[in-house]
Amino acid sequence: MFLVDTNVLCEPTRKRPSPRVTAWLAGQEALSVSVVSLMEIEFGVERSTEQRRKLLQQWFEALLASPAVRVVPIDTAVARAAGRLRGVVERQGRPRSLEDLLVAATAQISGSIVATRNTGHFDGLGVSVFNPFA
Repeated sequence: MFLVDTNVLCEPTRKRPSPRVTAWLAGQEALSVSVVSLMEIEFGVERSTEQRRKLLQQWFEALLASPAVRVVPIDTAVARAAGRLRGVVERQGRPRSLEDLLVAATAQISGSIVATRNTGHFDGLGVSVFNPFA
């Protein structure tokens, strides 16, 4: 099972989306996304121009309404795993964003592979990654 990162999930909204990514997304029966991605998308929508914001809001609402999209929450297990990961990467002198740590922790707890363009963000976090852009 894949946990789809924000950059992959949003690819179809780009002016020239990657055909490889859109085909990969279309080939998935279901998509699991972290609640963190919802926050990141909402932020991206909010900072868009008014005209683009309306289109993105429609896309986002349709995405959330889709029965094929499963939103994975941050629960106690995910929060604790993210805390452990944060301690590990800080001891190593390789801090990461809280968002990436929460996505990685969600993947760890759910046994998922992170589908992302930003594979380097997840190096050393104990999760498998897949780059549908490659």
